[in-house]
This record gives sequence, C-alpha cells and structure tokens, in this order.
Amino acid sequence: MSDASLPHELLHPDEIADAVRAALGLGSACRLDVTEITRHTNVNYVFHVTGDDVSVFVKCATSKLKAFDLIGPRSRVAREAVRAEQFRRACGHLLEIPRVVFLDEARFMVGLESAGDGREVLLDALSADYPSWMRDGEVWGTALGTLARETRVRGSVAPEDLPLSQAIWLRFMASGAARLFAEAVDGLLRPVAERIECLIHTDLWGKNILVGRDRRPAVIDFENAGIGDPAVDVSSLLATLLIPVLGDPSADRDRYGSFVEQFADAYVAAAGDASWSREVLVRSYHLVSANLALRAVGISPYPMSAQARQSTVLAAQGLFRARPESAAGFVAAALRQLPASGPTRAAHCG
Repeated sequence: MSDASLPHELLHPDEIADAVRAALGLGSACRLDVTEITRHTNVNYVFHVTGDDVSVFVKCATSKLKAFDLIGPRSRVAREAVRAEQFRRACGHLLEIPRVVFLDEARFMVGLESAGDGREVLLDALSADYPSWMRDGEVWGTALGTLARETRVRGSVAPEDLPLSQAIWLRFMASGAARLFAEAVDGLLRPVAERIECLIHTDLWGKNILVGRDRRPAVIDFENAGIGDPAVDVSSLLATLLIPVLGDPSADRDRYGSFVEQFADAYVAAAGDASWSREVLVRSYHLVSANLALRAVGISPYPMSAQARQSTVLAAQGLFRARPESAAGFVAAALRQLPASGPTRAAHCG
C-alpha cells in the first residue's frame, strides 16, 4: 500500500505502530510490522500489527467508508469495542468473539485480538469444504438463541443502542428487493428495520464469520451491532449457506436442509420463549428472499456464473411468493426452482 493511496484522515503505518506500542505499554525499541488487510474489508481500514508476542488487528475509521460512497461517524470504533464485549458476555462461551485489546478514541482506532488462528473466512472456505461447515446448525442456533434470550429488551431503548447502520442496511437490502419484488421494501424490509427486540450483529455475512476444523465458529466486526430484529442475523446466516447450493444444484441439498432444521430447533430451545422465537424464524425465512436479491442483483452483487445468478434470483422470487412458515417449508421453497441435477460447483460466490 503506497502512502498516496491513504485517505488524509488515516494514520501512517508508523503512527499506527506507535499507537499500539503506547496502548500495550511497549517500549519504542519494540519492532512492530504493520500490514493492511485488504480482502473482505470495505467499510474501515484494517491492519495486522505483529511483533514478538504481539498480534493485534487494528481497525481505523475514516469519515468516508472505504469502498462505498457513503459517510459514517468515525466514533463507530468505540461502538465496536462496546458491542464486541456485549457479545462476549452473552454468547462468548458458544462462539469465538475477539477480545478488545485497546480503544484509542482520539485517533479513531480499536485494537482486537485475533480470532482467526486455525480459521479462515467462511466465504473463502465454503467451496473447499462446504459439508464441514454445515454440521454447525445446532451450534449456531444455540448461540443466536442464547444471544436473543440474554439481551432481549421490552420497551424503548436509547438511540445510541440502535444499530448504527439501520438506514444503510435498509438501503442495501432494498437495492435488490426493489428489482425483484418492489412491495417487499415497505411490506417486509422497513418493518424489520424498525423492530427493537435484542442485540444483533446486523452484518452476520460470510466475510464476518471465521471457521476451522474442530473449532467453534468465530464472529468479527461489531461496529454495526445494536438492538434490532434478530431476523436480520438469522436470515443473513441462512442465505450465506444457501447461495453455494444454488450455484451447484447437484450437491448439498440434504445437508442444507439438515442445517436449517437443527438450527431452528436449537434456536427455539435456547431463546426460551417458543412463541416469540418461532415468529423470529418465520420472519427470517421471509427475509432470506431479500438477502438473495441483494447478492444477485443488488448494490453489491456477488461474482457468480450466469446460471448461479439465475438460480439465486428464482429462489429469491420463490421464497418471497411462498412466505414459508416452517423450516421444512423454507427449504422446500428455496430449492424448488433448482433442476433435478446439474453440473458440479458452478460458481463460488465470494
């Protein structure tokens, strides 16, 4: 990365290293290497700072979002620190949540420990070993159900406790839905964006999930988290794991169906309120349609083959029309448009 490529608000790598030394109480003689993480980073600038017995991921916030023509408050790094710790308290015994190492509010930086040892980003891992990550349905259902139970609110919340990106989430989701089923914007998306239920991640997509063999899943990137509708997170997770099946009609249907069933049963059991949690799941099944639309034809479409994109569009439209009320109904509606057989992996969406 050349200095010329940095926005004017972003610290020089030497300044980032100095900030880490100060935060960790390291002497000026301690050598630290600063490497920018460019893959899957589109909102903030992320750097891996390493040295003897030091491995810290530093997130730096600039006013303009890194890859989008949008402006956001630089104070979002402070939210990252608070929300990450809230997630750790609620479900850190079930999912790996990185510990906050330091927060430098003056420089709009937050440092977090690594959650990726022995793990890789789910989007990168899906094609190589899809069946392995489909065994975690009960783990995910228990974790998100526990998060809902431990953080559920009844009544109003302070504005600072709402997800930072509600308006951005609605804009992104509407960009795909409006092209395939315009009535979903006001009929489905807007009511979800206005719900106040429990702590949610808001961006629980494949780039923010890390997986590894014989390791529990890890979740990163909490700056957009806040009190909202848990269907946002559930639908993102279900859509993330559905898209590879839509890109390869010959494989993994049964595994996906098993994942959804196990997830749903575990979610209801962990959430502690069967009626409420089933309503969350039904909203999630409906909301997957908009997630698929976003990734197929929205503002930030996934790279995929023409066949995979068409299958994703058909699945989105089929789910929106079907409005499934159960896990089995959701899986049937999502896969109904696929042919009986097809080629091997047509595309990896990542």
